[in-house]
Amino acid sequence: MDEYLNIDTPENVVFGYEIAGIGSRFLAAMIDTLLILALQVVAFGLLAAVFAAGNLNDTLLELGAAVLVAASSFIAFAFLWGYYIFFEIWWNGQTPGKRVAGLRVIKRDGTPISLTESLIRNLVRIIDFLPAYYGVGVVTMFFDGQSRRLGDMAASTLVVFDRTGVTLESLQEATRRPAGNRTIAYEVAQLPVKRLGQADLQMAESLLARQAELPNAETLAQRILVRLYHQMEVEPPALSAKARMSHISDIVHFAMYPDAPVAAPVMILRQLPERLPVHLLNPADFQAIHSFLHEGQFAEDGAAAGHALAARLMAGMGLTLSAYEVDSDRALLRRILRAGQAQGML
Repeated sequence: MDEYLNIDTPENVVFGYEIAGIGSRFLAAMIDTLLILALQVVAFGLLAAVFAAGNLNDTLLELGAAVLVAASSFIAFAFLWGYYIFFEIWWNGQTPGKRVAGLRVIKRDGTPISLTESLIRNLVRIIDFLPAYYGVGVVTMFFDGQSRRLGDMAASTLVVFDRTGVTLESLQEATRRPAGNRTIAYEVAQLPVKRLGQADLQMAESLLARQAELPNAETLAQRILVRLYHQMEVEPPALSAKARMSHISDIVHFAMYPDAPVAAPVMILRQLPERLPVHLLNPADFQAIHSFLHEGQFAEDGAAAGHALAARLMAGMGLTLSAYEVDSDRALLRRILRAGQAQGML
């Protein structure tokens, strides 16, 4: 049996689903059956009470047992099939039993089922149920490579373990950094995240929430990162495998919280000095750097003067000096100067 299903998205990103086996589906079916029986007992009890109270008109009373049998049959059918259809649509492919067992019904392309698929798979359920309690269905699932019963084959659906549901709350829990305390990397705050669509963000959120269970998470992170930058029409940066996931998390978080505080990481200074916002500085600032590097650093108070100059320039760019791990204030000033040269400010 194929235990996993890999689905290629239109963005050329592969997501994997673990297919539910007979055991887990049997557990879900047992729970649903018990709930259906409980609902039927309540409904039959109410129906019997109505007949016993004699509140029906004379014609129905004369029919008596026939009406009771017909009504009971209708209730049994409504609960047996209506129950599954109602919950699968309301709970996006889940019934109470499937939710307890951690399962979900999806289309074979990985998208949520619609009313059409739910109707088909549940109308065929009567055949799967034969000769008694899913006899045909169990045999079919045993021989099918993806544990599908006849209803699944007819509707082109699969039952998988539910590890795909992602909400903004679960994303925040996965990143373990509350919105109010999280600081966004400077280079992410410069990205046009408004160009990202809901589907792009959901794809990234799903990866972040499931990264621990995906064996190819690093590969997916690279492909999703390229996709996000393509949507923003920006050249993607060269990042290590470890940094990609954090970078994607920052992008999603910044899209959710555009007013989040911004800090500049070390990477900008050490690898991408040209990305510093030196356009916020004026020519006098660059002249001050030149003067310090050629003369001021050798003065008696050179260290204090260099620190004060670096702090002032960083503040002028809307950044904090404490965000950087550099060898010295002199090294920081040189990088600011190099950024000015790279951006044509000098």
